[in-house]
Amino acid sequence: MDDTGATDVDAMLEMYGFLRNEITQSNRLQQQLVLGLATFVGLVFGLVFSGALADFGTQSSASYQLVIAAVLPIISVTAGIWLAEQSRVMMAGNYLQLLEHKINDRIGNAPMSWENWLRRDTSLTNQKTYDVAYLIGYVCFFLVIGVLSGLLYIYEVIMGTITLNSISFIGFLKILWLLIWSGVLVIISLHSYRVLGHKTENMSGKVLTRWEEKEFQSEVLLSEAFDAYPDLVENIEFETSSTEEQFRELLERADN
Repeated sequence: MDDTGATDVDAMLEMYGFLRNEITQSNRLQQQLVLGLATFVGLVFGLVFSGALADFGTQSSASYQLVIAAVLPIISVTAGIWLAEQSRVMMAGNYLQLLEHKINDRIGNAPMSWENWLRRDTSLTNQKTYDVAYLIGYVCFFLVIGVLSGLLYIYEVIMGTITLNSISFIGFLKILWLLIWSGVLVIISLHSYRVLGHKTENMSGKVLTRWEEKEFQSEVLLSEAFDAYPDLVENIEFETSSTEEQFRELLERADN
């Protein structure tokens, strides 16, 4: 490998390490979000089941309803932030897959294969098991506590203050509040399923062959071009490994 190729590989390795670190930080933030949300929701439900929150509600009914009404939007917003972070991880992983191809191509073997291994043929492995684990650990978690919070909101806020015979404007807003945040949580959950299930296109297949050529302007070695047409050009053994040097080598041979 010439100096230019070594420099390119070093730059790609530096970018690879930077993106791996970004993925690690994003995963850590996701775990903190889930743990924080679980603590908050567990505290609210613990206070409700113990009756402590109800005792507080006897002193201030509006404050009690405010606490119950705040749970569902907090869950939805946290799920949305988690989804944004998970999408960032997936985008970085897709780019890392491309870098692995580039690095392995430059150094002539394949020591880097983590992201490509993650995107391998699922029919050959149990990759679906890991996808299901993510769905259970995150998406189902958000949905379960969202449903429980919605039921608690219906029981404590809607049924306690609204009658079917007469629904005031405030009562209508309370129902609308539940529908909006429940809908947001459902949309986030459905999109999370697409993201975790790798339903979007990654950096393999046509992305590698089209996007890579456009963005990286990858060069074709003369040795590879000659090997592709053995019936037109005789086999030439090149001593160099870059397009520029192989051109120079070919010109020198022609002069001689």
